[in-house]
Amino acid sequence: MKTDPFDDEDTVPADTLLAVDAHASSIGHIVIGYNSAQALVFAIFARLSGMPLSQAHAVFFALKADVQQRAITKALTEVTLSENKKARKAIVTAVSRLDELSTERNAVIHSMWSMPTEGKEIGIIENTKIHHPKFGSDIALAIEHLDERLKSATDALYAAFELAGQRASSRQKSGGQ
Repeated sequence: MKTDPFDDEDTVPADTLLAVDAHASSIGHIVIGYNSAQALVFAIFARLSGMPLSQAHAVFFALKADVQQRAITKALTEVTLSENKKARKAIVTAVSRLDELSTERNAVIHSMWSMPTEGKEIGIIENTKIHHPKFGSDIALAIEHLDERLKSATDALYAAFELAGQRASSRQKSGGQ
């Protein structure tokens, strides 16, 4: 069993490699799912802003933290859709769902993971990241559930993007903002 990551002479059992590959794949799903959802937040911001895409891009990505990008999108939604309570609520709710999932996503992607050894599964190395309470003892299942909730949040963001598009198209028809 490979016990020292810098010792090339140890061999890694096939079942360990499979477990590590499966875990890496599940983390990859979280990264891609979250980034896809955050890209939709930008698309909503761009639609609601009425700015040319290059200007919306410059404003949105001047904010380096994704939590700030979501906050500015929610603030813009509140102002832009002040007279459309249903659309405003749907968009703010969809963006807020991603806020709620961000701490779990951060725990998944920023933790140092221990590799399985005899009789142990993959786990979080102590004191490398705050263990998210939703993880429980079955980390693989918790990551799978997070992936499902990210997919659901993405669906809600797609619907919100459509609502933002209706606003943009009515603004274009009226000739203003």
